[in-house]
Amino acid sequence: MSKILITPQGFNFIRPQVEKYLVPQNEYIFTNGLIADGSKLCELLSDVDAVVIGSENIDKTSIDSAKNLKVIVRFGTTIENIDVDYAEKVGIKVFSIKSKHTVDGVSRLCLMFLLNYIFNIQKHTRDASGGSWVRYMNSSPATIRVGLVGAGDIAKGFLKLGLNLGFNFGYYSRNKKKVIDDLGAVYYSNLQDLVQNSDVVSLHIPLTNKTESIISTEILSLFSNKLLINTSRAKVVDQIGLRRMIEELDSFTYFTDVLCTEPPGNEDLKLIRKPNVFSTAHIGGYSDDALADVAFKALDILREEL
Repeated sequence: MSKILITPQGFNFIRPQVEKYLVPQNEYIFTNGLIADGSKLCELLSDVDAVVIGSENIDKTSIDSAKNLKVIVRFGTTIENIDVDYAEKVGIKVFSIKSKHTVDGVSRLCLMFLLNYIFNIQKHTRDASGGSWVRYMNSSPATIRVGLVGAGDIAKGFLKLGLNLGFNFGYYSRNKKKVIDDLGAVYYSNLQDLVQNSDVVSLHIPLTNKTESIISTEILSLFSNKLLINTSRAKVVDQIGLRRMIEELDSFTYFTDVLCTEPPGNEDLKLIRKPNVFSTAHIGGYSDDALADVAFKALDILREEL
């Protein structure tokens, strides 16, 4: 028998499907949400054989507290919150999960952000909640230039959706991507040039040492009368510069599905309350098909490894 800790809230949304897929002789502990408290996390990890996590910080301290731990499965694609090197050093296997359904969902969310922006939905919603009835001019897709930072699967998915509606696209990547070029996006070898030639910039890069704060204070200064979409990770944007821009420049708009702390702490709560910020609760991959696909893949890994 194995003891398994499962923290992502997403499991709760598809619990009936998941229940049928569990190994009867194993013991499963569902927390139904992020364990932000490090001490509590260490306590829960102390005697488990495997863990499926969301955004919990799995560092040396938490790993050392888990004497029986053999497998860590990240409920998603990125593992920047896991000390992978140390885990592997002590014999713990680390896995992440990629799902086409999640890619499709985040691509659609990016399109929703874009359409929200050109129809001024956030402004109309704000005005209506205050009892005002004000009209704003819409923008035509043909006049909007969208810049993609990164050229992975989600960027490609967003590109295809946007092209169908008549938007124009460019992209910045370390290298030209033929599959993106063939779809008609213009390649920029310099991030500053991409931003200057875009009305909307959408981020599609993982958080690494090289990409942290890639949208620097200097780059942010170019965002007058522009929208920045972030479905990547909060810290690919310089947070001090971001907050300054939001405070000082009404024409800068920030739409995000990701925050530095989730659920949001005080600083993020201040951020998402600003009128030129529109925030969703990291829901790009929160559809039945995406959650089920990731959950079943996670449970498959546990079946094979335990």
